[in-house]
Amino acid sequence: LDGLVQTTCLDGWVRITTTDPIAIPANLDDCPFAGSFEIEGSDATATITAFDPGAEITLSGETTSYATCDEVPSSCIQ
Repeated sequence: LDGLVQTTCLDGWVRITTTDPIAIPANLDDCPFAGSFEIEGSDATATITAFDPGAEITLSGETTSYATCDEVPSSCIQ
């Protein structure tokens, strides 16, 4: 996944760049278990990395770890 995206949730256009292929279970019932991607906006870049198990999100040099992707909080509530 690489390219520009704009949604009502995000303020303007963002660039999504896959830095390491995202590995998703064949049954699609579980969290991704490997890979990483970056989301770059006008004033910040977030890096999301999937592990088996868990995930890390780095934003502004600060990394937050999660035991599973289900623990990642929603950042866009409409």
